Amino acid sequence: METFWGEWKDAWIQMLLHPLWLGAVFLVAWQFVWKSLREKRTFSRRLSPPTPQFLMSLLWGIVAGGLLTPAFLWFPLSIHWIEVFWMWGMILILSCFRLRFACLAYSAGLLSLISLSWRTIGEPATLGTDNAIWNALYYLSVEDWMMVVVGLHLLEWLLVRVDGRSGSTPIYVKKGEEVLGGYRLQKIWPFPLLVPSPAGIIPLPVVAGFSRINLSRHPEQQKRRSSTLLLLYALILTNLMILSLWWEPCWWLTAVFAVLGHEALYLMGLQREKRRKLRYQAVVDGVKIWVVLPETPAASMGLKPGDTLLRVNNQVTRSEPELKAAIRQSAAFAKLELKDEHGEIKLAQTPVYEGAPPLLGIVPAPETDADALADTNNKNPAMPPIQARL
Repeated sequence: METFWGEWKDAWIQMLLHPLWLGAVFLVAWQFVWKSLREKRTFSRRLSPPTPQFLMSLLWGIVAGGLLTPAFLWFPLSIHWIEVFWMWGMILILSCFRLRFACLAYSAGLLSLISLSWRTIGEPATLGTDNAIWNALYYLSVEDWMMVVVGLHLLEWLLVRVDGRSGSTPIYVKKGEEVLGGYRLQKIWPFPLLVPSPAGIIPLPVVAGFSRINLSRHPEQQKRRSSTLLLLYALILTNLMILSLWWEPCWWLTAVFAVLGHEALYLMGLQREKRRKLRYQAVVDGVKIWVVLPETPAASMGLKPGDTLLRVNNQVTRSEPELKAAIRQSAAFAKLELKDEHGEIKLAQTPVYEGAPPLLGIVPAPETDADALADTNNKNPAMPPIQARL
């Protein structure tokens, strides 16, 4: 027993010093640094401090990894340590295209397809690639990696439920010639796993993440729907994996679904958002609130994204210029009449101090033409505002 616990203790120490674990931590930190830089570029301030968000993601990932690790005691894996580096090489390559691709589902699925394809061509010795590195890819433990992907996404289902919303950030979305306001829910978690293998207990640092574009729902609703779809993905992948254990050719389908099924979650979400009523689009009867900047009069009044400003200081406000003019009517005080998402009329008021932020910290939903986006791009073409395309 002492030998057993000593081996696990040594493995955890190796994990903390493992270069791939440090790389996973850096990748998670970078997502929040980049998010903060883009917010500051677009709104002249950070909407949320990156350090607490990074620490919470790190904490949740460590807790989730600690929960999943004991499960592998009942399902010993035959993963070779070189395979871990193959996975991370693919993760880093894919993340250069889109940060949301930094998920084990994509890398494990693609490498499994490469390995299965290679096995139909010939053995490494016949192709002149008979060495440890290429052998690890040829003999990739497809079954074990698919099991790890399933376990990670069952955990990710829970993590999106409890921690998914903290990764949301406002984005400009271009739909044809229209510019819309929306939110991107994007999160990456690091998972420190320890898995039994023929060579003993080995560290297995991995990452998993999700990304959704939200134009029509409250972020809390989008978070719940995203987590439900992740659970459905994990359950389908589990059934395909069980079927593959009985019929080996089905591993091809399992590997394909690991990649395309995960990508389908994102693309289906985009298509659904296109068809739904937009939540952050400019309206004719007032000024639709897209973003409420933190630590501003708007935040202190409890204004929320999705609310519609109808009057300010008894003046009708149907556009951003009218809102600016109405605020200037009173140098010391602002009275607001607004309509929430349920159609209820509410009143709010706030003192206006010298140096108060423009529009009291309200960012209106963008106009439906491309002028606002073009103006922002012209300020710094090297770093355009946060945006996506439908």
